[in-house]
Amino acid sequence: MKIAVVEDDINMRKSLEFALEEYKEFEVITYKSAKEALRKIDDSFDLIITDITMPGIDGIEFVKRLDGRFDIIVITGNATLNRAIEALRLGVKDFLTKPFEIETLVKAIKRSK
Repeated sequence: MKIAVVEDDINMRKSLEFALEEYKEFEVITYKSAKEALRKIDDSFDLIITDITMPGIDGIEFVKRLDGRFDIIVITGNATLNRAIEALRLGVKDFLTKPFEIETLVKAIKRSK
């Protein structure tokens, strides 16, 4: 499964990359911004994991621009009920609040298949 992780915080991005690479069935490619991801993500990806709070294009706008082409899991440290509802209405498969256990994310990934 090819997964794009879109996260502006370098520590979180690297942590997710290293943790998910432990799972041999995942191929993980990371992006530091939604703008970068929009330029580089192609149809070979199976899943997008994105933060909501990012400079420039935020996660909700990013999800809108992807226009339903991918399964998406949203992760955020600034969860509000309105943002969660908005994300789910856009078709997001799961919504996780930071901090979370990597096993919780892996279960969400496997549910999205």
